[in-house]
Amino acid sequence: MLTNAPGDGPAPPSGEEARLQEAESLRRAFDSTTVGMALVSPDGRAIRVNAALCRILGRPEAEILDTAFLDAVHPDDRAEQVERSVRVLARDIDSWQSELRLCRPDGLPRWVLADIAAVRDEHGRTLHLVGLVTDVTERKQAERREAQLMEILRETADLVVLAEPAGPIRYANKAVRRLLGLGPDDPCEHGIEDLLATESAIQFRQDVLPAVAETGVWSGELALGPAAADAPLPVAASVMAHRDPTTGSVTLVSMIAHDVSELKEAQRNLVHEATHDALTGLPNRALLRDRLAQALVRGIRRPSSVAVMFVDLDRFKLVNDTLGHDAGDELLRGIGERLRGIARPGDVVARFGGDEFVVLCEMLREPSDALGVASRIEQALQEPFRIMGRDVYASASVGIAVAHRSSDPETLLRDADVAVYRAKENGRKRYELFDDEMRAGVQRRVETEQSLRRALDHGELKLSFRPVVDIVASRLTGFDAVIRWEQPERGVVPTEEFLPLAGEAGLGTPVCLFALEGACEQLARFARACPPGTPIPRVVVDLPARELTRPGLDGDLARFLDAAGVEPALLRLEISERDLMDDTRYRIGTLTRLKATGVTLSIDDFGTSYASLSYLRRLPVDSIRLDASLTHELGCSAEGTTVAAAVINLAHALGMTVVASGVRDIEHVAALLNLGCDEAEGPYFADPLPAFAAEGLLGRDHLP
Repeated sequence: MLTNAPGDGPAPPSGEEARLQEAESLRRAFDSTTVGMALVSPDGRAIRVNAALCRILGRPEAEILDTAFLDAVHPDDRAEQVERSVRVLARDIDSWQSELRLCRPDGLPRWVLADIAAVRDEHGRTLHLVGLVTDVTERKQAERREAQLMEILRETADLVVLAEPAGPIRYANKAVRRLLGLGPDDPCEHGIEDLLATESAIQFRQDVLPAVAETGVWSGELALGPAAADAPLPVAASVMAHRDPTTGSVTLVSMIAHDVSELKEAQRNLVHEATHDALTGLPNRALLRDRLAQALVRGIRRPSSVAVMFVDLDRFKLVNDTLGHDAGDELLRGIGERLRGIARPGDVVARFGGDEFVVLCEMLREPSDALGVASRIEQALQEPFRIMGRDVYASASVGIAVAHRSSDPETLLRDADVAVYRAKENGRKRYELFDDEMRAGVQRRVETEQSLRRALDHGELKLSFRPVVDIVASRLTGFDAVIRWEQPERGVVPTEEFLPLAGEAGLGTPVCLFALEGACEQLARFARACPPGTPIPRVVVDLPARELTRPGLDGDLARFLDAAGVEPALLRLEISERDLMDDTRYRIGTLTRLKATGVTLSIDDFGTSYASLSYLRRLPVDSIRLDASLTHELGCSAEGTTVAAAVINLAHALGMTVVASGVRDIEHVAALLNLGCDEAEGPYFADPLPAFAAEGLLGRDHLP
């Protein structure tokens, strides 16, 4: 028999010691495992719990032991646990597994996987229950997020598919199934290409799949097939590759596609609104310039095949003033339709702005063909327009510009606008072709405008004074203030050359203010220079039409008169009859306000628009100036003499004085005396004089 010799090692533990060691090992394992463990009595009290379960429950061991373990279970999950416990005690089952929620003091439940088994004695009685509790909260949250995501993908209106690259669809959400006519459980044998219109299917096969295979993702616009709508439906699509983790090959592709038809329609509407006139639906100025630039590029070999016609309506403002702006809008729409009706295929009819239209013509065989188009425009406007139950007639002045090799859109439109201006000057309701003479005139106008701006700054503008005479007494009654431009290089620039240009160039107000202020200052000098007992002569200043509508004119007048210290009645403002006729009702209000400042008012060039006779009695004016054309007909034309007599008699009947313009000789004076005219001015008496020479006439008994 072999025995352990002294020093051969410790003696093996006795049976009791072995059991104690085993129990200690089990205790350590129980306490150190990361899985929650619990011993529960048959009546449901916690007998023992480990540290892992305490962490899951968020409570110390002392609060858990000897309490009903079921209290830690979420109320919604207790019924199942009670039912299973009853079955264990009835020996129907020995164990069960379930997912449930455990409650914590912080109010945040934890999802756990519980494996529970019964420990029985030799008689089958349940001694206690052993539970293994694993925290699966993060997994449950991930599953919930995944379920939510899948629900979103399933219910979204976007198309969501997962398919083999060139094979059938593996997953299709409701939107895809509706598109394919499939029910929720119907098998899907279609591929992604079956969803697409023909061209997009080809694009998907030839471009999208190779791009996805190379880069992993593709995004862009595709079109769904006619099954989606009456026509291909545009979608914004994102396609992604899904690879085999081992081989790296693309095994599946997913596509999410969003309907962008409304967005595309909105974009088209925005582009249309940005490039078309809201009232007429015609291309607007921006689109016209773009089309014109393209036409000039196309016509680079034959520039003369391109022409623009600037169509400017005549007296359109009268329609707005008499019938209202709604009628004016209706007329503009009608004119746009007429112009479209006479345009050739390929021509562009645009509304340039206000009452201005432009017709762009291409492929003209000869420059003269543009005249034919302009003639058709003129003829198209001859028929009346039915506006608000009444016939309205319209006419237009048309300016034509034919392209040449150096033309650009702005130059061509400007040339056509210059031609319109010439048509207006020549009587309206006609067309004019821009030519070299007009081009030279434009250059002169540009140079004159630049020089005029310098003239205002450098004091080159002067006032001269043309005497106005009482033709009965041959006595001086006043002066017409005449603006003279003494340019160092050219000498005296004719008034008719620069005054109209001043208004067009935005210099009308500075020039007018110069004349008003200078007239007031000269009135003060006349007052000081007049011999005692001699009436102070008045000074007459022409007031341009643009100034009548300018806010602040009343204040400027008052300021100049106060600064000069002269009586307002000595200053007379004169307005052209033509300007009054453009908007008589509005002008009456303006003249009434001017009259309230104390100045006197006069109508210039009277007799050139006979319709104004009916308005004369309503105008708050003190005198009228007989147009020089009527003065020159005296003694030569019985008709002219009759008209002059009628004007003079009507003015006198209304308490107004009459001044005759352009008197050249004694015969004119005699005829005017015979007709009862009050005053006159013209070369017979004197040409415009500088201020010092005008002052020399003060106190003279007789003129000339």
